[in-house]
Amino acid sequence: MVLIQPMGYPASSAIVEREPMPATPAIPGQGRPLPPPELTERERHIWTACVESRPLNYFDPGTWPLLKAYAMHAVLAEDRAAELRKHSTDKLRREHRQQTAMLANLATRLRLTKLGQRRDQRSDYAEVAKTPKRRLWVVEPGDDAS
Repeated sequence: MVLIQPMGYPASSAIVEREPMPATPAIPGQGRPLPPPELTERERHIWTACVESRPLNYFDPGTWPLLKAYAMHAVLAEDRAAELRKHSTDKLRREHRQQTAMLANLATRLRLTKLGQRRDQRSDYAEVAKTPKRRLWVVEPGDDAS
């Protein structure tokens, strides 16, 4: 606690008490969150990989349930894929498809996907950009419709 004498007031006036201000600015979030203890070892590995792939303070406590669900669905999708490699059934295909869809949905919600980070996802972007654009409604000299 720091005692401060207001400027311009006599020494007998009231003294304002205040906490000292921290030297660093307050940033939302708590750094890189540790995986919750209830996660399995594989889920912890996925949690850590996701957290380390993003900037510091990216995940706040509000996103932790989504991140836990993402880790769980990632493990389930890996398990279904391994079962599908051994023996493929319609039920396993359907379950794997559902887990993969949920995994993609959660990755999008958590903004883990790289979509939207590049200007254009097409690999032939440079070639398409060089292609002259022709407007069919504009008649150029020498274009005969006959």
